[in-house]
Amino acid sequence: MADAIILDQRLRKRMRGWMMFDWATQPFYTLGLTFIFGPYFAGVAAEYFFNGGLDQESANASAQTIWSWGQAAAGLFVAVIGILAGSHADSTGRRMPWLWAASIVFVICSWMLWYMVPDGSAMWSSLIIFCIAFVAAELALVFTNAVLPSLGNRREVGEISGSGASLGYAGGILSLFIMLFFFFDEGGKTFMIGLDPGFGFLDSEAREGTRAVGPLIAIWFAIFMVPYFMWVREDETPNSHGRVLPIYGHAKTFPTRNGKAAKPICLHGRANVLSRRPQRTLCLWRGLCSFDPGLGANAAWYFWYN
Repeated sequence: MADAIILDQRLRKRMRGWMMFDWATQPFYTLGLTFIFGPYFAGVAAEYFFNGGLDQESANASAQTIWSWGQAAAGLFVAVIGILAGSHADSTGRRMPWLWAASIVFVICSWMLWYMVPDGSAMWSSLIIFCIAFVAAELALVFTNAVLPSLGNRREVGEISGSGASLGYAGGILSLFIMLFFFFDEGGKTFMIGLDPGFGFLDSEAREGTRAVGPLIAIWFAIFMVPYFMWVREDETPNSHGRVLPIYGHAKTFPTRNGKAAKPICLHGRANVLSRRPQRTLCLWRGLCSFDPGLGANAAWYFWYN
């Protein structure tokens, strides 16, 4: 009885630790991708192109174009590599080393967004760094999701996943308020309460308050991932046992299911499967065409292995 209680307590800690991943990573999407760094990058890039001789409308269009193409390239990379990463995690049971690696890359690249100065001299390097951080965040999500099946049954997993997503959105909103009230310095003062950015320690003319979004994301992630790495112990039992088939030509690597080896399926025959499974086709295309390439990778993974 005592052992059962201890095991239940450990499992609950693992659940709470797992849910902290969403809380730790959501500021990157809220602050970096959507509300702070993305618009700041577009504004700096537009001014850079305008000073280079383009008219204002063309400069704005060029700025939006390079930002969009950067996200598209990163998203495509994640959609392809995420499937292979998920396959590796599911078939080997090794997730934490890869999660550690992705986390380190993410923290370093997020911090380096600080160097996106207003004159645009670091525009291209900052775009590349942001895209690398984006890929690292999405791959970390893949390896985190690979741990999820070990936390409960199908019903419990859905509840845990939904609770983690809700917690993540709450973290994103809180981080946005912190950024707007104490750092974001468009116009020289912070949003609404009118403070000097960073309590007066940051230079608004150099947009240091806005550029602090990178270090804020990195510090937030480093602090709030501590419960995850403390409480989530890797269950090295594979989610599925795989076997390797030739990947070039017509076949693909497929895991075994329910102890039975899966049959190799020809890639050129998937069109027939698409026509027979319209609900899975819809799931695949909604994922691949969604704003979140990680969701696209998950959708593709679900399609190929079900």
